[in-house]
Amino acid sequence: MNRDFRRNGGYTLIELVTVIVILGIIGAASSHHLVDALDIFMASSEEAELAMETGAALERIARELAHSAPLTPGAEPVISPAMGATADSLVFTRPSADAGLCAVCVDHSTSVTFAFDPQNQRINRASAQSGVVVLLDNVVSFTVSASADVKEKRVFTITITRKASSRQDARSLTLRTSVFPPATREPSWEEVIQ
Repeated sequence: MNRDFRRNGGYTLIELVTVIVILGIIGAASSHHLVDALDIFMASSEEAELAMETGAALERIARELAHSAPLTPGAEPVISPAMGATADSLVFTRPSADAGLCAVCVDHSTSVTFAFDPQNQRINRASAQSGVVVLLDNVVSFTVSASADVKEKRVFTITITRKASSRQDARSLTLRTSVFPPATREPSWEEVIQ
């Protein structure tokens, strides 16, 4: 009778402790993988956000540069960097929106500057109307290169390198674009597509 009760009554204390110990070992081994997966997810989310912010800033700089124009006929619309040079700032002119010459300009300033502030690791945008505004932070480097080509072939290459702020082991992200401002071309210039 005692045997039937034990068989129908359940598990012994030793069996339960053994199962708990085995589950604890399995849990400890798998938790390391879960922590690694969470770290990878957080790093990729942060890098995606970094890429999106950097891409948006780069696009804004490129669009504003594409709308640059000389204030007087024959003048250069891009003041810095000089032809064939590289700089950590971009200074260009554009017609005032008040004159009806720049319909896309929200800021009516005739001179715009994008400059790298290495001490604070950011890119600032400065103009007479809006003052100095932080465009992007956690910037490692910002360079603008102007080709030495003739006006019709001039290209400006803008490069931004950033690093994530919260992770010590975060990799840096570098984005680059090239801009061919129409205003750097001669008025008689024509584009022929074959």
